[in-house]
Order: sequence, then C-alpha cells, then structure tokens
Amino acid sequence: KGIAVDLAYADWKPVPGLSVQLGKMPIPWQKPASLLWDNDITPEGIAVKFARGPFFVNVFGDWLSERSTLSDATLIGGQFGLTGNLGAAKLTGAVG
Repeated sequence: KGIAVDLAYADWKPVPGLSVQLGKMPIPWQKPASLLWDNDITPEGIAVKFARGPFFVNVFGDWLSERSTLSDATLIGGQFGLTGNLGAAKLTGAVG
C-alpha cells in the first residue's frame, strides 16, 4: 500500500434497515466510548448491518493493517443488541 487512505468504502442500502459496506470503513460495530478500542483504526473488509425498531445486528469480516513488519490481523465477528430511551438518556446494549 503505497498511499495512505483514511476511508474509502461503498455503503449499499438495498432495503430499509439493511446496509452492506465494503472497503475501508468506519468501525462497523457498537463499541464503548474509546475504552477498549483504538478510534484511529479503520478496518478494511465487508460489514452487513441490520436494524429494525430497537433491535440491531452487525456481521463483519475485516483485516486490520497496523504493523508493516507483521502480517495483518483478521477480525471476523458478529454482534446483536438493543437500543432505546430511558427518560432523556439513550441506552444501547450489545453482545458480540
């Protein structure tokens, strides 16, 4: 990779609530506010996201290029969760 690109991805939405992303994209899963994940990493790969009402599902297959001397790390996973409001607060819970 001779050039550095922060984000370059396609986001296809074939039906309401379904999104398919391909390329170097923003982090495609729900995460806590920078407690466990480095926010300047942008994964490359494919992600499928589905949301209907309070329910959501994320499935992804990514490779993370962090070190030039070692092979890239591969990340394959899924996540499901719920989101909703409790008074003025918005709450999200997810398991992956």
